[in-house]
This record gives sequence, structure tokens and C-alpha cells, in this order.
Amino acid sequence: MKRKLILASILLTFWTSVHSQKIIPTISARVDTTKIEINKIYHLFSDYLNSKPDSIYANPYWNEKEYSYYLKTNDLRIDRAANVMFFDVDAKTFMDNYEPLVLQIDSISENLYQIKTIFKSNCADSVSETFSVPYITNIYAGRDDEGFYKLENTISERTKNWKRISYKFITYIISPDCDFNKKEAAKAVRFCEKLSKEFNLEIIPFKYYILPNSDELGKLYNFEYWTYYIGAQTNLPLREIFTTYGNANYPHELVHMMFPLQKNGASKRPTIINEGLATWLAGPRLGKTFKEALIEVSNTLKTLNNPSLEDIESYKIKNKFDNNILYVCGAVMCELAFEKKGKQGIWQLYNSSNENLNMELENIFGLPIKSINKNIIDYILNQTK
Repeated sequence: MKRKLILASILLTFWTSVHSQKIIPTISARVDTTKIEINKIYHLFSDYLNSKPDSIYANPYWNEKEYSYYLKTNDLRIDRAANVMFFDVDAKTFMDNYEPLVLQIDSISENLYQIKTIFKSNCADSVSETFSVPYITNIYAGRDDEGFYKLENTISERTKNWKRISYKFITYIISPDCDFNKKEAAKAVRFCEKLSKEFNLEIIPFKYYILPNSDELGKLYNFEYWTYYIGAQTNLPLREIFTTYGNANYPHELVHMMFPLQKNGASKRPTIINEGLATWLAGPRLGKTFKEALIEVSNTLKTLNNPSLEDIESYKIKNKFDNNILYVCGAVMCELAFEKKGKQGIWQLYNSSNENLNMELENIFGLPIKSINKNIIDYILNQTK
């Protein structure tokens, strides 16, 4: 394993030198690289930024003990921040536009350091739709068993003293700023058991992080600051739910958790189906039912001239602060598919991909896709209180 990592490091260094200009993060006055340990960690982090951090592989600059956990499904990068930062852009392009400045490298305990880095736009005339500072990351560096510094995610260290409560198949990990509500946990269990019975789903134990706000969630994702506002999120490959409302029962995320991962090699499931299913069964967000959201979206679309599903799927039509319009359209797809073909129709949609969704819809409804899309919009527009 060690020889493979050394070889990977050599190949990455060669690839970087031949194919791209090396990324050299600048440092603030607070980073004293004359200190041996600080210098080692700075160069470790610099090497990491040049090692294709947007790729899913056993990165040689990362703690080897985390490999088996983060790479077990081949769906996630090891660095939790990288899964957010490079979701729809490659690392080189991102850092060409948002240059890294290392703010500080500090010891936080024996053999453990934190590396805080700001990514700042190098465009002087940034417009309102862009962010001059989208992220400030905080990644840890600790010594491995052989005494070398390697990068680490912050989540284990940050939550090591948090209260853990096991409630049947759910392990709650609770921020010190939150309380645990046993009644809500019981509701979560009942909801999962109901889904299991209705759709013949296997119940596999999972973790459920209870957090007080989105900033605290960001810290578990290796961020000191981010431009995201995430109320809740499910990490299905790692079987984790994160909620930022201090609650023990978030049905929308429980739907995401209960339905299985796509099989290895399967194309990505369309967002409109992934979120639509959870919206149909549990509403688009905490405290909002599908029917309530359906009326709201109906009222919004009635104010527009000839709204189309194509414009909704491409986000030409959207709300400013949420994706409820897309989610509700997906939920209507699921509802109509269930009415047409029952559970078989739901599984056809759930197992679809971006490439074959239209074909699956035509198979379910026996109509051309343009007619199906129009029927979905008409269904929404015809809703009344």
C-alpha cells in the first residue's frame, strides 16, 4: 500500500508539472514558515492542492486511516469540503478563479494542527451573482502511525465528545447546543418503518447529526465559512443525516436515507426525481407538506407566461432561496406515476438516469414526453386551496 501511495504521489507530481501550472497558495503574516512543523504542514497542504483534490482516489497527502471509510462506495472524495467545492467545477478551474490564501496554521493539540485557508476571487469586477469569497476552509493535519503529517477531516475531532444516543437503528450524534427529543426520535423510527413496509426497503442503521444551525454543519464539512445555507442533508454512501434545526425527525431526509444507493456503475439519478420522491412522501422541507408546497408552486406558476417543465429543470424558473418549484414538479411526477403504475412506476423513476428519464416517463404514461411535461404543468396550475 505504501509503495502504491509513493508511486501515486510521483505520478501526480509529474502530471502537475507537465500539464498545468503549479498552484502555490500565498500565506498571511500569521503563518510563520520558518518554524519547521509549520513549514512541513504548509508544503503538505500545497502539495494536496496540486494533487487533483476533485478526484475520487486514495490521495497520498491524506490520512490513510480515512481511505476505507470515505472511499468504500467510490462516490465521495476523502475531503468533505472538496465534495462541496468541486461538485460542479474542477479544482484547477476553481483555484484559477479563487486563489488560496493560507490564513493560519496553528497547533490545536499535541501532533494536531489546523490549516485555515480563504479562497478569494481574483476578479476585480465581480458581479452580484458571484461571490468574492465563497469559502474559508479549515482542514486538520495530524501525525500518522509512522510520524508523518497527513491531512484529516475535522468531523471526528469536533464531535468526539458529543453525546451519542442510539434509538433502535438510528444513532443520534448531538451538538452540545442542542437537546434530544425522544418523542421526535420515535416518530422518525415509525416513519422509516412505514416506508420499509410500503416499499419493501431494508432498514440499515445510520447516523443522525443534530446541529443548531448551518454554520455548525459547515464546520463538520471542513469549512469556517461557506456561502451555502443547508437546512439538512443526507450523505447516503456514508449513511449520515445532518440537520441544522436541532430536531431528531426530518422526514424528507429520512426518505433519502431509506431508499437505496444506485448500483455501481449506474448513471446519476436526476435531481428532479431524487428530490421529487422525498417531497412527494415527506414534503420539500421541515414543516412543509407536499400539498402545501404544491399550492404555493401553483400560485407562483400562475403569475408566469407559459411556464414549462423544461425551464424549471434548467432553473430558468426558480425561487430565489429554495428549490421548491423543481422539487414539487418531481413530486407530481411521482404522484402521477404511482397513480398510473403503482410502486412499479415509482421504482422506474427512482432507477432512472439523466440520460433515460424521458424514455422511462414515456414508458410509464404511454405518451410523448412533450405531452407528459405539459400534463405535469397543467396538473400544478389546476391546483386550488
